[in-house]
Amino acid sequence: MDARWWQYSSLTPSNLAATLALAHNRRCNMAPQTDQKPRLTGTELIHGDDELVHGAEVAPSISVTSTFRAPLSPDGSLQEDIDFRNPQRHVYSRYTQSVSTRAERVLSKINGGFAITYASGLAASYAALVYFHPKRIAITGGYPGFHNTIDVYKRSRSGDLPLIGLDDELQPGDLCWLETPLNPTGEARDIKYYADKVHAAGGKLIVDSTFAPPPLQYPFKWGADMVLHSGTKYFGGHSDLLSGVLVVPTEAEWKIVRDRYRFP
Repeated sequence: MDARWWQYSSLTPSNLAATLALAHNRRCNMAPQTDQKPRLTGTELIHGDDELVHGAEVAPSISVTSTFRAPLSPDGSLQEDIDFRNPQRHVYSRYTQSVSTRAERVLSKINGGFAITYASGLAASYAALVYFHPKRIAITGGYPGFHNTIDVYKRSRSGDLPLIGLDDELQPGDLCWLETPLNPTGEARDIKYYADKVHAAGGKLIVDSTFAPPPLQYPFKWGADMVLHSGTKYFGGHSDLLSGVLVVPTEAEWKIVRDRYRFP
């Protein structure tokens, strides 16, 4: 593992790239990688959002605006067909703004998928439950807050939602919720084993990788259908940030999550 992991362990979405400036200066002359494997490198963290940067700043300035000026048509009239979710043209901060948009782009690069951010890890967890709409949830132990989220989710849907253990027999429609390493014990679980098991039964696997962010663990490599991070932990290790992250393997899935499972 990279001896400079300490530089990455306290990243926040707002300064994710800035904290890697020194590492970038040492690495920017390295030859580009020839494969598509996700790599946590200084160059990638600084330049992963280059297409969204319009100045020389490494980290985006924190904006407190709620709205942005609407663009005008060539004739001076207001444009009617405005895409509120276009990251190149911010309209309303609930949809997009520079900090969250650029953080999502960099988080996508280092996780090897397509990331979307939430106000907290439990908000992201709830969105994942709504997205998968499981018939049953296979879960053993884990963060108590997520078990509370399951209780809230149960009250919002009709019908029962049984909970079973990870090692119980699985069925079609089951969601395997695999937290690894486990909070708070640090127990590590075999992602590929559970991916193969749940997929063979016709279910899905989400991996809560909060305690093992890149470069420690890449769940998609082992068959995960979705990856969750509580950004409050490693990504925001200064105890001054709440955030959640969902990562999906394809852009098509990302658009569904973005349009249907993130407020509004």
